[in-house]
Amino acid sequence: MKTLFLPLFSLLLLASCTVDTVSQDELLQQELLSLSEASKGSTVSGSYEDDDDSYEDAQGIIIQTIPQNLKFEPYKKFKITFKYQAESDNYSFVLGDNRTILFENKVSQQHDTQVFEFIFTASQSGNSWFGIKKNNEETSDFILDDITIIEME
Repeated sequence: MKTLFLPLFSLLLLASCTVDTVSQDELLQQELLSLSEASKGSTVSGSYEDDDDSYEDAQGIIIQTIPQNLKFEPYKKFKITFKYQAESDNYSFVLGDNRTILFENKVSQQHDTQVFEFIFTASQSGNSWFGIKKNNEETSDFILDDITIIEME
């Protein structure tokens, strides 16, 4: 079983960072160090503030993994878990393959930290991805933190 744990600091910062898959013994030390040093974003855990609101009124997929940085091996099963807070119910968790959204689950408004969990089987193409979609242009925040990806056996 492989586990990937990512304390991520905001959608704004997450959209610009890269992630490598790692074995259970590795926790992306270099990436996490550079991410925490560069971060100005909000986290579920607190301790950072985000002064840039430019992403708040974006619409569509506002963040997603890409196969070049986070490869989901074909036909393998994965569990994704993350903590979040959502200022509105205008967001969805999306799962896709190539350019197609295969699954969309609306995330309800949550001012208290919630845990989202999802299990899926990676597509045959090897181009599976997941992300967060903003469903309209209404201004609101979505805070994402502590993403864990586990390859199931």
